[in-house]
Amino acid sequence: MRLTRSTRLRVAGHFGEFLQGRIGSTGPVALVSVPCPVLGVTLDVKAAPTGYVHDPQRLLPAGALAQIQRMLRRPLRGAVRLGASMVAGAGCGASTAALTALIRHMAPALPASQIMRLCWKIEGASDPLAHAYPDCHLWASRQGESLGVLPAPPPMRLIGGLWGAPEPTRPQDQHFADISDLLPAWRAACLRGDLAQVAALAAQSAARTTALRGPAADPTSGLACEVGALGYLRAHTGSARALVLPLSASRQQCDAIRDRLRAAGYGRVVEFTLGQRRGS
Repeated sequence: MRLTRSTRLRVAGHFGEFLQGRIGSTGPVALVSVPCPVLGVTLDVKAAPTGYVHDPQRLLPAGALAQIQRMLRRPLRGAVRLGASMVAGAGCGASTAALTALIRHMAPALPASQIMRLCWKIEGASDPLAHAYPDCHLWASRQGESLGVLPAPPPMRLIGGLWGAPEPTRPQDQHFADISDLLPAWRAACLRGDLAQVAALAAQSAARTTALRGPAADPTSGLACEVGALGYLRAHTGSARALVLPLSASRQQCDAIRDRLRAAGYGRVVEFTLGQRRGS
């Protein structure tokens, strides 16, 4: 990358997971991520005699730059500034997005799988944000690799916010419910384009995590029923929560749901859509 002028990279985050848990009672922790195009990390870089990173939100793990330079065997070029539209500990992928952006700046030709492997080596747990379609992978987050390609979920509208205290991911945390029974139904529902079933399966996964890990007072399930959502999802570690609606939901209904979430104490309310896609 030739630094003759200001350059910007952006890596979109995610908003919790459709599914997350163990694959079998002793199997790996795996997830299906919820891409979130309205949240992300930006990396701005300008030419400078020496490379350095300005990270005012402390998005990068401690020592990450030195690790990346060592693993890539190349120095940082340019004056880099990182910024995020999401907060740490929300379950929106702030640290993984920041690492992905920095690695992409330093090694633009590196394949997504190798970027994710580097993120995993630094963090010990990662989200598949370097992939073009994160929700098309059954992602082993504590191994930094895909366990297989999945059919894309059907089009949907998601309205959510942050509820509860931040909960940063701990790589050694294996305390998740078994979701192996949900995966065949997930594949089938996505292949059929059955949004109602997709939303119900996401709600089952979220409910299992809430029952196992809390917080017990989480109001998201009740709110989903109250406003007539098809289902709901959550960050299985983190405070992100979202209601699942059809794309055809009216503007009046969506505005009312946003207001209801704010009234119930959800912060940073967002609305976004996901479309029908195929790929990896």
